[in-house]
Amino acid sequence: MAASLYTLGLEKGDRVGVWGPNYYEWVVLQYACAFAGVIQVNVNPHYLHEELRFVMRKTGMKVLFAPKRHKHSNYVHTLIEAMPEMRRGKPGVGHIKSHDIPELRHIVLFGDDVPVHGAWVYSDLMNAAGTEERAKLEDMDRKLRPDEPVNMQFTSGTTGHPKGATLTHFGLNNNAYFAGIEWVFTVSVKTYLAKEDYVIEEQSYDGNTYYALYRKETDGNKQVYKLAFLYYPMEYGLKKWIEQLTFIFNSPIDKFVLDWKKDTRELVE
Repeated sequence: MAASLYTLGLEKGDRVGVWGPNYYEWVVLQYACAFAGVIQVNVNPHYLHEELRFVMRKTGMKVLFAPKRHKHSNYVHTLIEAMPEMRRGKPGVGHIKSHDIPELRHIVLFGDDVPVHGAWVYSDLMNAAGTEERAKLEDMDRKLRPDEPVNMQFTSGTTGHPKGATLTHFGLNNNAYFAGIEWVFTVSVKTYLAKEDYVIEEQSYDGNTYYALYRKETDGNKQVYKLAFLYYPMEYGLKKWIEQLTFIFNSPIDKFVLDWKKDTRELVE
């Protein structure tokens, strides 16, 4: 798909819109745009024709990908409202010339292979790349830099028109990297703690944030949480926290107990 984008006349830095909810094609296009050096514009799946027109004009979008429909949303109908010129197009041919959106050149629809007037079929485009486009893709791989833009996202527009933010290759990957660490850390810890009667709690003291690890125990006739581990993230960093709490990877937690008597809390059921 990355090479096939060049068959639409796209060049480095051009904007490609992806409109719709979570689809397999959405993920493919995210990576394809990144490899091809073009900028993917995330279009809110709930937009109506006026909002869609605004984002396409604002970004100078040259290609728009969308599903034909999803649940109660008829994307083809909304596209025709935004660009009535689609009606005059041939089935399966996505060249578009719109008076209101002059920079838009192509519309590509996915969901099934039945042609629609004024729109390319996604599966046909997938196989459109030839030797020239593949060679161009290899050359682009050598030219792309981490600080170049790869994605545009818009605010909800609750206080006016939606406002766009441009993300770079590095920024997007860096955010995904740390989000992945946090997700694996959180899911692994919470799953283990629930099974082993542990609780993790965020605490603030003297302007700093701490994470406290408690273990549920029986103290006489009461169930209490006793402090097992106190972590100060600003000093040690998340990596150090994960390394020390290697029980995530099935190592015994008792080796990390610093002081069971430092704090005791009654368990409120």
